[in-house]
Amino acid sequence: MLRSKTAVLLGVSLANLWYVYGGYARVMTLVARRAPAPVPRRLESSNDLVVVYLGLKDEEETIRPRLANLLDTDYPVDRLHVLCVLDGCADDTLGEIERFHSQHPELSLEIVDYPTSSGKWRTQNLAAERFPEAILISTDAETSFDRRTIPELVASFADPTVGVAAGLVTYEATSAIGKAYGDYREMEDRLREAESLAGVLNRCDAPCVAYRPAVWRPIEKFEDVDQVVCVLARLSGHRSVHVRTARAVDRANVSSGQDIRQRARMAKKTLLTYQHRWGRQEIVDDPYFTWALYSHKMTRFASPMWTVVVLLSGGATAQGLLGTARFLGAVTVGAGLVGGVPKLQGLAVSYLTAQAGFALGVYQYLSGNREGKYEPMRHSR
Repeated sequence: MLRSKTAVLLGVSLANLWYVYGGYARVMTLVARRAPAPVPRRLESSNDLVVVYLGLKDEEETIRPRLANLLDTDYPVDRLHVLCVLDGCADDTLGEIERFHSQHPELSLEIVDYPTSSGKWRTQNLAAERFPEAILISTDAETSFDRRTIPELVASFADPTVGVAAGLVTYEATSAIGKAYGDYREMEDRLREAESLAGVLNRCDAPCVAYRPAVWRPIEKFEDVDQVVCVLARLSGHRSVHVRTARAVDRANVSSGQDIRQRARMAKKTLLTYQHRWGRQEIVDDPYFTWALYSHKMTRFASPMWTVVVLLSGGATAQGLLGTARFLGAVTVGAGLVGGVPKLQGLAVSYLTAQAGFALGVYQYLSGNREGKYEPMRHSR
């Protein structure tokens, strides 16, 4: 009897892990193939005012090249405004911005300097409040845009049903951890593309995402644009789209500690955001989006538990080892069906760091941690 119960528990755990890391992506890809063709995007010159905003925390080494990169764009500079919000900077970020602006007065630039740190939520709320008629673009100091990134994002809003346009962010890897994250992101980006075609995109990257202020609602300290803006768009009756031609480059983490802390923060903020924004009524009213929302992220946060169950229920036995091997094979096949089998070593490293980060984030959430302050990952190891 005990062995049969253990076998059932092992099977349930493996099934859940396969769904999280292979099955859902496969199902979403099939759904996307049956979705209506997207509305053609118009890339003619736009007269929309675009506000690119940055929440800055001690960025004296990165802010000048970032501003130069924003100025190097195919979008009309006279319709571009840059909002720099200093979040309790203790270095010379302010001086670097002022010196750059004095050398490039053609760039419309505004500085808001807060003496104490509060978090990105304050910058995001401020941008929507100050520029209700503009298209807002969130980015970071370490990010770099292609010349066509801003025009490609803005082109999506020719369709009035689009509320969010999420760009494609790739991460420069200088370490094994960074390369492993790149393997994971190949799968993630293809999943987002499928969700976009199916009309249920629910995730974006804060370093490169544009949205209408009309979708925005004031957010709490524990929320961030990458977790919340697609949900807010859905609640306001708008779609979110993944724009692969709007490309950006950012830096990948260089240590496992950084990667675990980043995933933990993401998991905690996502759980708090969904608890706050997507309650019982939303689940009843919009089951399709609810399925995508919970399949994409919520089920991943439970995967450390299923992984532990797999190991404890038979990892030391021939049956358990065979089950684990089958699971890893299913993950590989599932990833391949979405678009190419990634390197197995990178997949394994990314999987292990993800499980540690998810477990820590869930623990912080359950312990009542609602901290929303942001510290750039490169400032710690």
